Parts: sequence; C-alpha cells; structure tokens
Amino acid sequence: MNRNIALLLIAVAYFTFAMLLNSVGIVILQLVNVYQVSPATAGTLEGFKDISIAVSSFVLASFIPLLGFTKTMYTALLVALIGCLLAVFMGGLAAFQMFFACAGFSFALVKVCVYSLVGQLSLSAKNHTSLLNTLEGIFMIGVLSGYWLFSIFMDPVKEASWLNTYLVFSTLLVLSLVLVYYAKLDQYAYRGEQNTPIESLKTAITLCRSKLIFIFYLSLFLYVLIEQGIGTWLPTYNKIVLNMPESLAVQVTSLFAAALAIGRLTAAQIIKRVSWEKLLTSCLLVMLFIIGVLFPIIEPPEGVSVSNISNLPLSAYVIPLLGLFLAPIYPILNSVMLNETPKNLHASMTGLIIVFSALGGTVGSLLTGVTFENFDGETAFSLTIIPISFLLLLLLYANKQKQPNLKGVY
Repeated sequence: MNRNIALLLIAVAYFTFAMLLNSVGIVILQLVNVYQVSPATAGTLEGFKDISIAVSSFVLASFIPLLGFTKTMYTALLVALIGCLLAVFMGGLAAFQMFFACAGFSFALVKVCVYSLVGQLSLSAKNHTSLLNTLEGIFMIGVLSGYWLFSIFMDPVKEASWLNTYLVFSTLLVLSLVLVYYAKLDQYAYRGEQNTPIESLKTAITLCRSKLIFIFYLSLFLYVLIEQGIGTWLPTYNKIVLNMPESLAVQVTSLFAAALAIGRLTAAQIIKRVSWEKLLTSCLLVMLFIIGVLFPIIEPPEGVSVSNISNLPLSAYVIPLLGLFLAPIYPILNSVMLNETPKNLHASMTGLIIVFSALGGTVGSLLTGVTFENFDGETAFSLTIIPISFLLLLLLYANKQKQPNLKGVY
C-alpha cells in the first residue's frame, strides 16, 4: 500500500463526502423556498441519508475487511457519483431523496474503510488519535467549503443554477476513483486474525452489553442529534427568522462549520494538558449557558433584512458559537472507544458508531423540522438544551465508572 497516496485518498474522499452529506440543509432551504415543500416533508431528507447509512453500516461493516478496501471504495464512489448526476439532471424532492440514499450508502462504506485504514496507517495510539482528529477536522473544512461553494452557484434569477454544484462534487469523486487505483490499498488486511463477518459483528454487539460502551454510543447519538439538528436547519433559520437572502443564509451557516473545525483543532492542543472528561464537561456547561442564557437574551431584530455579511446582527453569531464547544465531543468519544478495542474489530465498531450517529442525525433533523413548522425557529433551537443536558449527565456518569487517560494522546 502506498501510504502517502492512501492518506491523500482518505482526505479527499472525506472532504468530498462532508460537502455531499451536509448539503442536506441547503437542499431543504431550496425545497422549501423554490419547490414549496413543507418543512416537515423536507426534513425527511435527513432520514433518507441517515437510514441508508445506518442500514449499510450495520449489514456491511464486518464484511468490508474480507471483501477488500479497494473494491469497497470503488463501489462507494461510483454509487455516490450516480447520485450526484441524478441530482443535477432531475432535481426536485424525489431526485434528492434518491441522491441522499446513494450518498448515505456510499459514506457508510467509505467511513468504515477510512477508520479501518487509520488503524493500519497509525503506528501508535497517539498517532491514531492525531490522524483521526485531523481527518475529522478535514471533514469540517469540507462542510465549510461546501456552504461557500453552493453560495457561488446560487442565482436568484436562474433558480436551478445551484444544482451545478453537484458537477463539482462529481469531479472530486472521479479524482478519488483515480487515487484508489494508485493507492494500492491492502485488500485483506486482517486475513488470518479476522473472525468471520458474523462473528465479528456479534462481538461488537456484545461489547454494547458493557454499560460504559453503551453510554459512549448513546452519547454519540445525542451529539449527532444536536449537531445535525442545528446544521441542517440553520440555513432555513437564517432565511426565515433573520431575513437573509438565500446565498447569504448559506454563507452565514458556514460560521457554524468553521467553529466546529476551529474547535477540533484547538481541542487537539488543549487535551495535551487537560483530561478528556474535564474538557468535554466544560464544553457542555458553556453550551448550556449559550442556549439557556445568551440565546433568549439576544433576540433577532424584527422587520430588518440583512443584505450582506458585514451587517450581520449579533443574533446571527449565537448559534454558530455552539460549534466551538460542540466540536471536540465526537472525535474524542470515537478515539476512546477505538483505542480500547483490537484493530481487527475496528470495522465492526465503526459500523456501530455510524449506526448510532445516523440514527441521531435522523431524529435530530426530524424533531427540529417538526418544531420549526409547528412553532418557530427560535423554539426549535432552544429545545437543544434538553439533549445537551442528557449528554452532560451521561458523561458525568461515565466518568464515575472509569477514567481513561488521554492526556498526551494528541
């Protein structure tokens, strides 16, 4: 396996899928405003994405090391490419339901491959966590880039022009296919030490019987519920509540992605000096303060439309600010679990990580969409205080049960 090309491959693929998957918020905005689809109906797109992720992860994760990473990556990238072409040439609700189903299926395969390859490409636990954190940072940079890329293609006169963004994504997928060819990925990395796929999956599920590991999975569920609930509906919130034009609403949403990226890169340095339990507890307490105190105080200006990014109201920065403190939770929890399990189980463990994450994303988007439609955007975001509180309680309980030390791991 060519290590450098393999690293470039997983970086480009992760970057591309970050833009593909997180375009759901932009698509929802366009469906609601251009195609006159109701918010609750548009919110089902998250389900098409996340349910396909969950099902394919659960069914296929344990088979990937035996099938081979090269074949799996080829399959995933080609399916995603087909989905992009459907989005470009068809448009509409049905086309994007098919697109997100394809993207979700593909991402599940890619993420299992990536997390498994990280185990092969890492020489130590420190290197593993550093590489995983870097990849998750690249993912968030991809999310950030996607918002700006869409805003470039948005034209109030030519309503369908934003679909051309998926042609750019198609180009990146073709580049990834070329990199797969040259990376020469190890086809059967665990042959000789790998159990059968069914046995491996059973082992991973058995691990969930451990109260501590199940708490970590449930924490991942709540994390993604919060992140996707905010990220998916923030463009619509900016458009409807803060009276922004569509392109600006998308650009301002990128502040949330930027905060997530900065938060992860900053946390990678902070955790050298602070235990992961103290870091995550502090982050969650600040989030509770932002939602419970700052958000109700700083109200959006009534009847004032925002024309450009230079005259944003203070309220436009409150929700993106959450990203700074939300950011460290996901990579740290993943690293804790994966470093506690043998490498031959990483594919199966990653499959379950993706399942819980996907379910959290679906529930978060649907609940926020329903609340948005029946109440308002401010109420929808205010209610995130509930899962944040539950997540804090779970981590406090986990801290009492066991205290793994990740100081210096980054």
